[in-house]
Amino acid sequence: MTAPTAPASPSARYRTLGLAAALFVMVAYFGGEWLLDNLIQGPIEVARGRRTQLERDVQQRETSLRRLREAGKLLARWEDQSLPADTEVARSLYQAWLVELVDDVGLASPSVTSSEPVARAGLYYTLSFSVRARGTLEELTQFLFAFYQADLLHQLRSLTITPLQRSEELDLSLAVETLILQPAGAA
Repeated sequence: MTAPTAPASPSARYRTLGLAAALFVMVAYFGGEWLLDNLIQGPIEVARGRRTQLERDVQQRETSLRRLREAGKLLARWEDQSLPADTEVARSLYQAWLVELVDDVGLASPSVTSSEPVARAGLYYTLSFSVRARGTLEELTQFLFAFYQADLLHQLRSLTITPLQRSEELDLSLAVETLILQPAGAA
């Protein structure tokens, strides 16, 4: 048998109740903090992070879309400046234009020749032309001005100027390159 225990003194009972209350407050505080962090604040932070990432993704996609639209406009402009897609027609038209330009500015003894079209990455062709003529510096300047005023995809690759003795005329040799873009739907 066990001996009966003496009733606890009131001060011991208050101490036990005080310790139990302190323990309850600590458990409530730390448990509440854990609940607040894991059940309320945690999901809110995850949602904020996800929202920030989604906003970044939307901004990147809008930037990409804007760049694609700008590239589309640029491509459309280049297609307008390009020679016709048929390389033989393009060669004939551009050679005729060069001969007409040489005649318009008054260059003498013109000779305009072209090479075969060269395919580049299946996206476009390059056509090279050679122009030989004689003329003055003023006529050359007029030719270059008219050449660069034309809204075409072409460029002067080289220019050789040789002064002729006892004359104000120059022997001119120009290498010209032009592009033929394939239409957007043809690739």
